[in-house]
Amino acid sequence: IVFIEAKWKNISKNEASSILENLRLKAEKFPNQNKGALFGMIAKKIEAKESLRKAGYVIFDRGDLTDGLN
Repeated sequence: IVFIEAKWKNISKNEASSILENLRLKAEKFPNQNKGALFGMIAKKIEAKESLRKAGYVIFDRGDLTDGLN
């Protein structure tokens, strides 16, 4: 299962970390389904998204979705 938070704004690294931590807390409401779950977010722009990806999060922003469309 994948838990994703969506925000249509620019997100700082600290804000992203806070959002992802809150997402983990929300996922505790699904105790039988969050074992081995992936966590992530999609936003307009995410600062330091590569470091969040290296930490194991699924991270996408508008640039990831529009690259290659031009």
